[in-house]
Amino acid sequence: MYNVVRIFFYIVYLLSYLATPFAYILRRTGKSYYDRIIKLCYDLFSRFYDAFTLNLPNYSKIPKIIIGLANPSKNDYVLDVACGTGILSIPMAIRSCWVVGLDISQGQLGQLKYKVDLLNISLIQGDAENLPFRNGVFNISISSGALSEIMNKDIVIKEMYRVLRRNGRIVIMTFNREQIPFYPWAYNRKELIKILRETGLKKIRVRGIEPFYLIVKAGK
Repeated sequence: MYNVVRIFFYIVYLLSYLATPFAYILRRTGKSYYDRIIKLCYDLFSRFYDAFTLNLPNYSKIPKIIIGLANPSKNDYVLDVACGTGILSIPMAIRSCWVVGLDISQGQLGQLKYKVDLLNISLIQGDAENLPFRNGVFNISISSGALSEIMNKDIVIKEMYRVLRRNGRIVIMTFNREQIPFYPWAYNRKELIKILRETGLKKIRVRGIEPFYLIVKAGK
């Protein structure tokens, strides 16, 4: 029975990407219900997440690019928003003072905890739209691939900005709607730059990675 349920919600997860009308229906249920569905999908999907994500076209380049742009030091406190199974959190922890990984899914966090034996990672189950931190805590705030799945993605960017210290930096990978026109929740380059500027971020650099990624670095 468990396998049947798992397969069902995996199909729901895939449909949310591939079938725009289905994803519209999910989003129109409201944030609370939508978040519950996404959480359940990722709880069930977590044990397959790495195999799926790391086999996306050209994705193997993404973590190295994000870490290079973030350029963490041993004095830096890092927030990984929607950290998943730690594809970024783990290498960032090796290079920084402390990493906090936040994700909506306990299943994802469980996979991260299972993989790592580092003392300088804290894991929090939480909402990226309402980060449970005071202002100006982190030197670096990163996120990879999550914004297009979050109902109010502009709010997430504003929250990532809020928790940054002065002269802190944000690095985000998101999907490029110019390359995925059937996925309307992704940003295009102009939209991404616009929301970053409106949030107050400066020194914005956007890089496109084939076939459908945008990586942006900006400072506070």
